[in-house]
Amino acid sequence: MLKHKIVLVSALMAIGASATSTAVVLTSETSISLKAVVPSTVFYAQPRNPNFGTSQVSLAYDPIAKKLNPLLEPFEVKSAAGKVKAFIVGGPVSLYNGTVAQNITLKTEFNGVLLTNASTEVVAEATAVAGTLANLLITPGDIPTDASGEYLATYSVVFENGDL
Repeated sequence: MLKHKIVLVSALMAIGASATSTAVVLTSETSISLKAVVPSTVFYAQPRNPNFGTSQVSLAYDPIAKKLNPLLEPFEVKSAAGKVKAFIVGGPVSLYNGTVAQNITLKTEFNGVLLTNASTEVVAEATAVAGTLANLLITPGDIPTDASGEYLATYSVVFENGDL
């Protein structure tokens, strides 16, 4: 009986020893994706918020006023070559929910200047050469009666330096 207990204890110790010698190493991994933009000292027009424009921005709906709130985004602007111009590629756009009759127009202004598909001066030469902070303001128009749903719009604003 004693011999049987010794064999049993020895077997249990061997199992315990083999379990610790084959212990699994646990790991945890984190992906890191970085991006940095260092603008030219000659020309730049970039949002102060480095994440603006990298993903969709939601326009807040005001249920009391029954309208979408405007979006204001500050930009840092500089042009050693003189004035800065801007335009919307393809011209002004609307928020669209799949039904053209329910489009919501968008008015896009930069530094107080309404943007269209024509290149227009948005920062004067003296201000642009020194560098300045200017606001991009997107103002949604009235929401059509009985309109609802998810509205989307994607467009590009191009900034140009000097007299291009």
